[in-house]
Amino acid sequence: MKRISILFVCMGNICRSPLAEGIFGHLVAEAGLTGDFTIDSAGTGGWHEGEPPDRRSIATAKSHGIDISGQRARCIQPLHNCILNRHRFKDAIMQQFKVLQRPLRV
Repeated sequence: MKRISILFVCMGNICRSPLAEGIFGHLVAEAGLTGDFTIDSAGTGGWHEGEPPDRRSIATAKSHGIDISGQRARCIQPLHNCILNRHRFKDAIMQQFKVLQRPLRV
């Protein structure tokens, strides 16, 4: 199967999107599907570029056994426009995560 690329986006890439990237990466690894996904995050603005995630996001992730402290904020790039094909994205995710029909454990 073709590798699926997922980009989580929020405004500055220091709060929500790094946390989403970390949680999703954790679930993918837990399901043994790491080789099937490329997971990343970015912000719509570049004012936090190079900064680590917000300390509260790091603490929230850490309290669930997920380390996002190594991530660095960056601005979304033109190459990411492939994420706009929502129907294809939804179908691909549903296909890959049929195995994850259980509650989220983070």
